[in-house]
Amino acid sequence: MPVQDSWSFPSAHPSASALKPSSTTITLDATSVPSSISDRTQASFSEKNKNSFIPDQTELDPNTNYWKLYQETVNQHGINSIEDEELLRLCKWLRTQPLNNDTAKKMNIMRKISYGRKREFSVDLYNDLIYMCIKRSKYDEAQKILDDMIQDRSERKMNQRTATLLLAMYLKSGDEPRLEIFLARYPQGIVYMEKFLRWTRGLQLTSDHIHRVKDILYVLQKRACEPSTSRFTHLLDHFFSTDRPLDALALVNHALDLGFSINDISATCVVSGLLKANQFEEAIRMYKRLDNQEHQPSSRPVANSILSSLCKRPNQLHIAEVLWKRMLEEPSLKPDAFSFGSMMTGYFRANNPTAALELWSILEKEPHSIQPNGVLYNVVLSGLFNNHLPGAAKLIYEQMLSREDAELPGIETLNIMIHGLLSTQDNEELRKVLVLMETRGIEANIQTYTLISDIMFSQRDSASANRVLDLMKDRQIPWTGVTYSAVIAGLVKNKQFLQARELFEEMQESGHKPTIHTFGAMMQGALRSQFVQLAEEIAERAKVELPKGMSLGAYQIMIAGYADLLRMDDAQRWLEEALQSKSMVSWQMIYAILKPCVDREMWGAAERVVVSMSGQGQLSSYRLDSLVKKVEKVRGKVLVPPKTIQGKSTVVKTIQTLDIPIIDCDQLARLVVEPSHPAYKKLVDHFGTEILQNQEYGQPLDRYKFGTIIFPNEAQRRVANSIIHPAVRDEILKRLFQLWIRGTALVIVDVPLLLEGELWRIVSEVIVVY
Repeated sequence: MPVQDSWSFPSAHPSASALKPSSTTITLDATSVPSSISDRTQASFSEKNKNSFIPDQTELDPNTNYWKLYQETVNQHGINSIEDEELLRLCKWLRTQPLNNDTAKKMNIMRKISYGRKREFSVDLYNDLIYMCIKRSKYDEAQKILDDMIQDRSERKMNQRTATLLLAMYLKSGDEPRLEIFLARYPQGIVYMEKFLRWTRGLQLTSDHIHRVKDILYVLQKRACEPSTSRFTHLLDHFFSTDRPLDALALVNHALDLGFSINDISATCVVSGLLKANQFEEAIRMYKRLDNQEHQPSSRPVANSILSSLCKRPNQLHIAEVLWKRMLEEPSLKPDAFSFGSMMTGYFRANNPTAALELWSILEKEPHSIQPNGVLYNVVLSGLFNNHLPGAAKLIYEQMLSREDAELPGIETLNIMIHGLLSTQDNEELRKVLVLMETRGIEANIQTYTLISDIMFSQRDSASANRVLDLMKDRQIPWTGVTYSAVIAGLVKNKQFLQARELFEEMQESGHKPTIHTFGAMMQGALRSQFVQLAEEIAERAKVELPKGMSLGAYQIMIAGYADLLRMDDAQRWLEEALQSKSMVSWQMIYAILKPCVDREMWGAAERVVVSMSGQGQLSSYRLDSLVKKVEKVRGKVLVPPKTIQGKSTVVKTIQTLDIPIIDCDQLARLVVEPSHPAYKKLVDHFGTEILQNQEYGQPLDRYKFGTIIFPNEAQRRVANSIIHPAVRDEILKRLFQLWIRGTALVIVDVPLLLEGELWRIVSEVIVVY
């Protein structure tokens, strides 16, 4: 179901003066340093644009009344002196103004001029006019505008917002005949309920109108794709498989808004899909909403899906623990073997084997009474080896053998034991495992040979690794892509790049596609062997052939490789490309460039690297900080970015221990540029879709592209600030009002730009950290 553009209207906010008497607000301020972003090439304008009364969209001044300039131009030179392109720019500017009667009259004038000139008129402007007519109960006038829109020579079709406004108009005016005709033209549904409420805000629809809309959309949704069917689940799968998790989320929310129940299969699909897409907060909110369905009891499969995804990410383990506690308390969510396996995996990944073993100890006891299976044994054994507890792993393995289960251990369990024992060089226990395999007639698989050769290479025993590879050839065991990748990485690690290169070519000839790990190993080997041009060619291939292009790790390989060769310009080039491609960099990348500079006492270059960190936010680690301190000591001045040295965060963390509410303006600044926020639309209206990821409306902001536009251009930065700062201020006031209602006496507002955003006006005290 398509997702179209969004629309919102300004809402009232509590004044700052209403908050001051009964609550104390303190602001933390820190000096800001502009981000270090490469200069953007400015487009040159033609002589016509220079003489125009209204400049291009990217050069508009928010403080200029372009309508007044338009009238002056018409009075002096006549309407024919206004170019079509200028009219289009003026229309776009009008859309940024408050949507009142005066703006509606001006847009209507533009519409008539455009219609007379047989020029295309924006669908959004048509919608604005229709909205204003409905708001003033001018239904005939709205219908006339709609007729003009349909007859427009551009042959455009109505979008979702148009359909929403017409539905609202027919309901509000009580025009049932037209409503029936309208619904007959849209059998597949009109719009999601959430969008209907957003786009019709301010039209004074009654509760009866809203209930009627729900009934209409319910029937249309049931006719198009009923949520209880497998087709609905397939549609959700399609959204997730095409990287559209928010579309899936909107569809499920729409179904719930209309009163549909979501079955276990669809619920599991949407929650697990959101988690895989790293939409953690949305996934948790969706789970809670699904859990509150009137006719749908709590579901263990859905809970297991969430638990499994959360436990794969150590930083989400605290959320998994809350869900686990609930599963232990609710009979309908009683944990099964899968639940225990997920939770133990989470603890092992978080380097907490003690907690994992506590779960293992209660597994077979009441009230759980779960018999460990091969999967659970694999979880525990691999977790113990990965946490450097081979002794505990051997005990669990012995317990498994004592069960005398014919199906245990399987080849996967034995592979885990072989890998762990090889890593710890426990040859005696390894011999016992191999004897057991021979006794029971368990044949080694491709994974067995791959992991043995991988361990041999990692221990710099290339001779033994090559013997394993020769054995595979003698036994005619076919290689997989994983085998090729592991062996290539091992050869590179053992400085046998020429052999790795031959194997890389053989891998492709045999029909196996290299992964990012394979490309990364080859780039690393090429740079270490000083085959710089080959490394560049391999990196370019990775960008083209891999669906997601280069990973952060791959960029780090290129950066570190060039830094080791003291080719700092090339390292900086790849660092900038990483920022442009991934909109972020890691501390490891900065470290990779900085360390060779410090080791070779290249202090000028080291200073430039540290200064460049100021545009990358919080990049901190013990290893990186130690290098920065060395640079500070030698250069005799502090170079760490303000965000990491001001002490503002330390003060905030100290205050948090006192249970005092804190409003973080950095978080709010990220919130207001999300697609669901009104400020997002204003930014896109002014700067265009080029500031968005994939240059597509509804996609998140491309922060790097946005930065290259506003930072080199003072006028553009003022425009961005005029949109973002008021939006942040409104969000602050909203939260202050909510806290004031609750009777909160003291609130901390963490502000990086106190004076620029004029936020000092809404606080009673200011704390400056320097």
